[in-house]
Formats: sequence, C-alpha cells, structure tokens
Amino acid sequence: MFPGWRIATPTTALDYIGLLNSAIVCNDPVVVFEHTELYQREFPVPRGSRDFCIPLKSARVVQSGTACTVLATSVMVERAIKAASEAGIDAEIIDLRSLDYHGMDWDTIGISIKKTNRVIIAEQTARRLSMGATWAAEIQERYFDFLDHEILRVTGGLAAPTVSRPLNEAALAGSKSIRDALERIAG
Repeated sequence: MFPGWRIATPTTALDYIGLLNSAIVCNDPVVVFEHTELYQREFPVPRGSRDFCIPLKSARVVQSGTACTVLATSVMVERAIKAASEAGIDAEIIDLRSLDYHGMDWDTIGISIKKTNRVIIAEQTARRLSMGATWAAEIQERYFDFLDHEILRVTGGLAAPTVSRPLNEAALAGSKSIRDALERIAG
C-alpha cells in the first residue's frame, strides 16, 4: 500500500523517542503518526541516552493472555487493556508499533496467534480507511491452520473523523467496541 515507506505509530513517549530515532537512521522514508490524545499525557522517557532506539520492526506484547490476540495501534492499546479488564477476558494485547507491510513483526504476531487461536484487530479509524483488512488477509495466509474463529475487526464507522469531539466519538472506535468484540470471540 505504501511502497518503500515505513510507518510507525507510537503508543507512549518512550515509543515515540525510540521509533523516531530509528526513523532518523533508517534509509527508507518513514512516517511517524502521533495521536493527539497522547499530547496531554505524561510518560516515562529514556534517561541518559539520546540514541535510544526501538527497531521499526518490533511489536510489543503489552499484556500476555490465552483467550485471544488483540492487535492494536496507538491509543487503541490502552483501550484494549481497559476492555479486556472490564470484560474479564484473558486477552493477549500486542502493540503493533510498525504498520507497513515490511515493518510488521509477523514473528511476534504468529507466536501469539498459535497460542490463542483467535484474533481481533483494533483500529480507531473509519472502517474503509483502516489497514486491518490487509492485515487480516495476511494473517489468513500465514496462520489459517491455527485459527479457531473468524478474524474480528474493530474500527470506527463509515464516517471520517471530524473536528467536533462528539462527532469524532461517534465516528471512531473505542473500548466499548473492543469489549463487544472480545465478548463475541470468547463467547
């Protein structure tokens, strides 16, 4: 979808610094998407090293679990944690961090899918703008024999995000959407 580009989406300030430093030394063009919700939060940052890097091809298992794998990006990581806790479902939550085809950490994703046999892809954006369909197709090709359930995609609606907060909340996916998917996949 984005030939030659690397795409990174940090979830914390630590991720942002590490991914941005990796982007600076990368020979490919890199886009780092910053979510505006993260601007008002405080996060720990690396101390003593201005060269702190997080490799662009490194997803992070944020929470281990066995009921299903939730592949989340940016602010949806925190919402997935909240949704799993509220639903009482032992979900393994993975922060993808790198979203381009060559940057996806298929090893980490595969290990989790082989353990849980169920996948939810959680993206906040409008459904037709999401990359989840591409990821679902790749998961089907790579891990079909390990899947016990259809891949569920959590996205916003068909409307694009706007500048109005109430309209944004109606258009974008949140923790309730993830909780509904978790209950469907685990039930």
